[in-house]
Amino acid sequence: MKRLINTQLTVLETEVGPLVYASHLMTQLLDLVEKVSQSQANVMILGEPGTGKSIVSRQIHSLGEGHSSPFVSLNCAQLQDQLIEMELFGHEEGAFTGAFGKRLGLLDVARQGTLYLDQVDQLSPVIQKKLLQFLNEGRFYSIGGHQAMESQPRIISSSSSDIEKLVLRGSFNEDLYYRLNTVVLSVPPLRRRAEDVEVLATHFIKNGVHTYLNNSLTIDLEVMEILKKHNWPGNVYELKSFCERMLILCEDSRVKISDLPMNIKNPGQYDFITDFDPEVSLHEIEKRYITKALNYYDGNKTKASKALGVTVKTLYNKLHQYGIFKEFAK
Repeated sequence: MKRLINTQLTVLETEVGPLVYASHLMTQLLDLVEKVSQSQANVMILGEPGTGKSIVSRQIHSLGEGHSSPFVSLNCAQLQDQLIEMELFGHEEGAFTGAFGKRLGLLDVARQGTLYLDQVDQLSPVIQKKLLQFLNEGRFYSIGGHQAMESQPRIISSSSSDIEKLVLRGSFNEDLYYRLNTVVLSVPPLRRRAEDVEVLATHFIKNGVHTYLNNSLTIDLEVMEILKKHNWPGNVYELKSFCERMLILCEDSRVKISDLPMNIKNPGQYDFITDFDPEVSLHEIEKRYITKALNYYDGNKTKASKALGVTVKTLYNKLHQYGIFKEFAK
């Protein structure tokens, strides 16, 4: 019986958890992180979703001289302009309806620490200009305030988009771009570092939230080779989710090829819909996909539910919902 072969790895303890890697690409990146952290230069971190940009930002802060100062973060894609402005600059009491007290902004809280702007490319042109003004002057005004306040945080920003293209299109302020990218770090996607797939999968299996359900679980070598060749569009977060699913669903102490979901086991047969069809509803797409999974596994609901990433109970509910329960009642 084949098992996962151990690979030399590095486990770097960070404030937000361990950073596990074995690849040369990650070694190079973390060497740069250590060098950058010794300065106060603004840093822009680029990389696909799920590669770990936020962990890199925390590591830069924790290794720097300002590590004892606050690290504050803002996801620029989750809030509307007014809320982002309030989060960054704060507000005075009575500045607007509902402003019952004074609120400190993140620029005020960070001071000599670090402000992390996640998905900075999502900032509106208005907020971009206000942020640029702060970077140029080192001062800002809270909403409703009349007294300038000074702050000198290191700005770390991140993006999953090609910001240079956004600058060329005019949707991202060119001056702001050059103020933010004194140093640019690129976090490589998981598909470019197969060595890390192996050590990360092992780590997640042995240290996952659901490890207690199957603490002797291992991964067959044939399975690991498939995992290392998979594209992992969700990168590390997708791999972690896969490992947690295996801990929950695997019926014995090893992950076998038969345990793999269809999109990993047979990527060439994975029918992923890329074009929008106004004639096909989401309801119909899900119904078709569930039907395909059941046909693929000859009506075996246990295997189909594993491949779909849902419980058997959820699958049964879907079959009733779509009126196809009798069709697969065997």
